[in-house]
Amino acid sequence: MATLALFNRAKKQNLAFKKKAFSERGYKFPSSEGGRVARELHYLDKDARGRMCEFIVAEEFRGMGYEVEMLNGYGQYDMNVFIRGRKYRVEVKSSLIFHAKRKSYNAYCMSSIKPQHFDLVVFVFVSPTGLTYKIMNQKSFLKHFAKLFACRQEGYSIPFSIQYRNKYEYNKSYALELTKENLIAVCA
Repeated sequence: MATLALFNRAKKQNLAFKKKAFSERGYKFPSSEGGRVARELHYLDKDARGRMCEFIVAEEFRGMGYEVEMLNGYGQYDMNVFIRGRKYRVEVKSSLIFHAKRKSYNAYCMSSIKPQHFDLVVFVFVSPTGLTYKIMNQKSFLKHFAKLFACRQEGYSIPFSIQYRNKYEYNKSYALELTKENLIAVCA
């Protein structure tokens, strides 16, 4: 019982520390729904934030009318989505916005990407103003990113700019906005 009380107290202290750190960095979260969700995600640890983003993406798919089967969170991918009678293995990757001190700009980094385990990957960009979702299929990922970045044991790490693009995408974005039309196109 005492251990649980200590854990809860440490969790509250950690949350208070994160809130103070974000306010000191000048992060301003709008009061809109997107800002509220982004604020809550910023205060979570990496694993909890990742799992929460999985549930948010699952709701996006359900809102488009697709059946979703969530997995336990410890598998090689996060969920199955049934589109036009076919099962797609979906991996969700999320990143908070961060300030790259050496480069002096804000950016995102999606890490531990293992394309051999998914059919579709959804990138969730968490900024102070809300969430942005991008989607791409395994073939597109391997064609455009795998040849440009080294795959380490834990998978690929892909940096993205504040405009949700990788520096090698030039004038074209390979990861598309998560809409029903783009989802159908990516699955074709």
